[in-house]
Amino acid sequence: KIRLMYIFGVVGLLVLLIACANYMNLATARSIERAKEVGIRKVVGSHRRQLIQQFLTEAILLSLVAFAISISLVELILPGFNQLVDKSLGVDYINNPTLMIWFLGVTLFTGFVSGIYPAFVLSSFKPTLVLKGKFSRSRQGKRLRQGLVVFQFCASAMIMIATWVLYRQMYYIETKDLGFDTEQIFALKFMDEQDQQKSVLLKQQLLQNPHIASITGTYYGFGIGHTWTDVQLKAKKNILVEDLPADKSLVSTLGLKVIQGQNFDPANLSSNPNDVIVNESLVKASGWTNPIGKKIGCNIENGKPTQYLTIQGVVEDFHGATLHQKITPVIIRLLNKNRTQAANQLLIRLRPHHHSETLGFIKRVWEEAGMKYPFEGTFLGQRFAKAYDIERKRGQLFLVFSLIAVFTACLGLWGMASFIINQRSKEMGIRKVLGASISQILILLSSGFVRLVLVSCVIAFPMAYYFMQQWLQNFAYRTDLHWSMFVFTALAIFLLALFTVSIQALRTARVNPVKVLKDE
Repeated sequence: KIRLMYIFGVVGLLVLLIACANYMNLATARSIERAKEVGIRKVVGSHRRQLIQQFLTEAILLSLVAFAISISLVELILPGFNQLVDKSLGVDYINNPTLMIWFLGVTLFTGFVSGIYPAFVLSSFKPTLVLKGKFSRSRQGKRLRQGLVVFQFCASAMIMIATWVLYRQMYYIETKDLGFDTEQIFALKFMDEQDQQKSVLLKQQLLQNPHIASITGTYYGFGIGHTWTDVQLKAKKNILVEDLPADKSLVSTLGLKVIQGQNFDPANLSSNPNDVIVNESLVKASGWTNPIGKKIGCNIENGKPTQYLTIQGVVEDFHGATLHQKITPVIIRLLNKNRTQAANQLLIRLRPHHHSETLGFIKRVWEEAGMKYPFEGTFLGQRFAKAYDIERKRGQLFLVFSLIAVFTACLGLWGMASFIINQRSKEMGIRKVLGASISQILILLSSGFVRLVLVSCVIAFPMAYYFMQQWLQNFAYRTDLHWSMFVFTALAIFLLALFTVSIQALRTARVNPVKVLKDE
């Protein structure tokens, strides 16, 4: 959870830096409009230090106003956010002065960072030039503005890629074959040893219902933990395996596929308690070509087994845990009178119809059995899905962050495009007089901005690829970073930027040249 907080802290910082870049971009882009103001102030005796203080104060005051508005928005949005992340978060502004100091510190720092460069640029104007109107032909700050646009869309592209990968991984998790059917299996967990001792009786009563196909009892596994043990496959070859005690109907109830040997025989009451079924991973770890009948040493003391298990059958690998973990070697042993464990959960396979009636019957049998804890159960598919709640909520939050980041970047692009296009309005009027079409003017005005967006993608995609590959390492089974994600992200950002700039460019391209050239 702390790692998740770090991740969202970094994403929030990126969004805040995008906003800072927006302010810097717009302030430097509109510096021409304040050039004469700076020139006059310098003529009447203002020092550069005073001008820097003035512009920094403006930025900090604007940041403080934004902070006041943000507090109101937080209180408005917080209930919905709590519902999204399934938390009950709140901010106590009055009784937590340290938190308010931190908030104010971040606000002041944001105002300072966003205002420092524009303050130095605006205060550096020479009065002899700006009062003659020569500054309008200067390209001072052009590279900075372009760099800020690249940074904004670079950060936005990275957040969009992260969102896409999160949703792609979640889709992969939800659709991956686990090796058994989870849809119709209802899991009933025992919370107390006294309740566990009633598992056999409860199973017998539940099987009387015709809408229940089969039931199996297990000791841990399938979403409620694991038990591990050291076993010896060959001389001096010990490995750690998952020990899965269960009754004879486990394989048939879950629909596990037996690929070698045979399943436990439910009709054979005198089954050898040392007969076991293993999965493919254990066979691969052993190196056996024909594992049926092979002995597995367990209860190892002083390097030697005190008990031997006989492999009766082999099932295909199945996911008894989430996809965060690799499939490990598994031994399925029988729960019987010779074992101390009783089943601590029942896995009940329901027939396709009448689920509500059947669940009502299960609850009634549970209560009539005098269980110590109240009836609580869930479908196995829902149990596995709940294990991915953090990833699912993370994806939803990343989607919100990506929308905010792209909107903020487009807002900055809109303002800068408006300024630059207005500065070139007379140029566009002359081009129209000389025969340029609206489409040619649109291409001319949009091409420079589109190139910046494409440069952003070229920078962002390798970084996004690296960081998302690192995140995917948390899953033993994961999707791939397909090239289509990067292509569609680039296309989406390209179209958004083109749309943003084209609206401004189209307005200029459709203006009558007479209106913009009449004062020349």
